[in-house]
Amino acid sequence: MAEKKIFFMHMPKCAGSSIYDLFSSHYKVLGFAETFLPDIAALREATGEIDFVGGHIRIHDMMQIVGSDPNYRCFTIMRDPVEQLASHLCWIKRYNLDERRNDYGQLDLFTRRLVDELKLVDFADPGHLDHFLTHLPAKGLIYFDNMQSRYLLNEHWSEWKEWQPVTLNLTHHILENLSRFEFVGHMSRPERTLEMVRSRFFPQSDAISLPVTNVNTLEEKIDTGNPMIVDVLKKRLNVDLWLSREILHRIDNSQY
Repeated sequence: MAEKKIFFMHMPKCAGSSIYDLFSSHYKVLGFAETFLPDIAALREATGEIDFVGGHIRIHDMMQIVGSDPNYRCFTIMRDPVEQLASHLCWIKRYNLDERRNDYGQLDLFTRRLVDELKLVDFADPGHLDHFLTHLPAKGLIYFDNMQSRYLLNEHWSEWKEWQPVTLNLTHHILENLSRFEFVGHMSRPERTLEMVRSRFFPQSDAISLPVTNVNTLEEKIDTGNPMIVDVLKKRLNVDLWLSREILHRIDNSQY
């Protein structure tokens, strides 16, 4: 086993599956650990002989697992917010594909309704996309409103609840929770992010690379080169855009 366990907060569409594949070559990996939730006790038991734990697990549940245990080293990776939201919208919409119908049936009722609504949204039409993102139901907010910031918010410790939009008055909570990570990488700084991973977890390797995995199979894409589309997406990203700038500033100034 590794000297210390590693916890990876897997923010959706932020290279998480590639990270699992990379670490699997050197560590005993438990990926997508969110499948154990909400049974934290079962998850702790499952990690007994595991070196690396990763999953779509937000800060509250992460702290239930990690707590103040000095034997855990925590990190996460972010992505440009516009690209992350565009990718995640396509990822959720793909549950409408014929080959995903079994997976669709495993979704909860509110997520299925969201998938059904997305089926009618023309991603090439800024008006369609704007209407959808402006009138998100509670489950839609959880999936598509400042998702990366949501992973760093704990509704048990703040005035915010997960079914509400994320707003800039919550940045102090996010900054406080960032201090729980040894470092935060960013897909817009791939070389620097890989070096932070290599130097901490693969010190015997001269270089590492991320395998390309879990590629979105939806043919329909969102054109993030279209300024109007970008403006529409940014309406749900004010806090994520701030957070992205904060992380890039830290990386560029060697604060990790």
